[in-house]
Amino acid sequence: PSIRLASTGNNLPSSIKSTSINVVEKLQRPVLQLIINQPIDYPILKGFPSTLEKLIINSSNLRTPVDRRIFTLKNLHTLDLSDNNITELPSNMEMNHLHTLIMRSNQLKSFPNQFKCPLLKNLDLSQNQLEKIDLTILNLNTLERLNLSSNKIKFIPRYILRFLPQLQIFNISSNLIRFIPNCLACSGTRLHTFHYALNPLLSEKSITCRRFNNTLVELGLRAVIKYRIPYDFKTLPRTLCLLLDEYEICAHCALPCLISYGEIIVPKQLSANGVTVHVTAANQSFSVPVQERYCSIKCFNYGLKRAGMIQMLL
Repeated sequence: PSIRLASTGNNLPSSIKSTSINVVEKLQRPVLQLIINQPIDYPILKGFPSTLEKLIINSSNLRTPVDRRIFTLKNLHTLDLSDNNITELPSNMEMNHLHTLIMRSNQLKSFPNQFKCPLLKNLDLSQNQLEKIDLTILNLNTLERLNLSSNKIKFIPRYILRFLPQLQIFNISSNLIRFIPNCLACSGTRLHTFHYALNPLLSEKSITCRRFNNTLVELGLRAVIKYRIPYDFKTLPRTLCLLLDEYEICAHCALPCLISYGEIIVPKQLSANGVTVHVTAANQSFSVPVQERYCSIKCFNYGLKRAGMIQMLL
């Protein structure tokens, strides 16, 4: 009746007007956020609104395989699946608008091999079962916050900040870390906050590697890096490609350390380079054992002298 009256130009009663407007608004208003905190609320048959931008599913006993309908939500920018029993995420994940992914308190042991989130800035994988920092995580080069606390990670890749140049806050507390790579102790990066408490950190200086035997392969690889020569598995053996991907620069002269290098672990104050460190354990100080690599005997002796250790003969 209200539509018929409007089409003839007659005025609608005020009660009909307000009712019609409310109905239209309710029909047109998209659902942007959905929060599920218990299994009974999970939309098993109904599914998820395609307009969702923020989805939170906590304490809902989600298991592997995770409902794939979640990963088809094209407008989603925040996904929180904390406090569930997820052991792995689907392979070939692609969420082009996602900027926050929270997977805290699950049973994840690894990260999917193909994970495409070109805008991801905040990743929380704390309180899981991860044993290493997967290359897939390092390929998320837009990350600004990375929380890997309370896992079983034994070491931090020495090239982490080369892969994650935007990283500002890094939490690796409560793992099995013995030392940190030199890149985290260097100035000139965006990293400003580092959480490393409750790790079994080394307490004494030590020499962990000493092999100096320059070869043509070493010189060739340095040339590839210096002149930015493109390479892939078709042009170089896989082992050499991995060396080129994962090399660390000399702590003294900044040349690449590839096959021939010396390595020492020395305590450093990260705060001296503008990094705020967070320590919660009473028996830990702000001095962190840092792994330094040196490309030659000359540079290695420089590092040993600076650390107050016995130098090598040239």
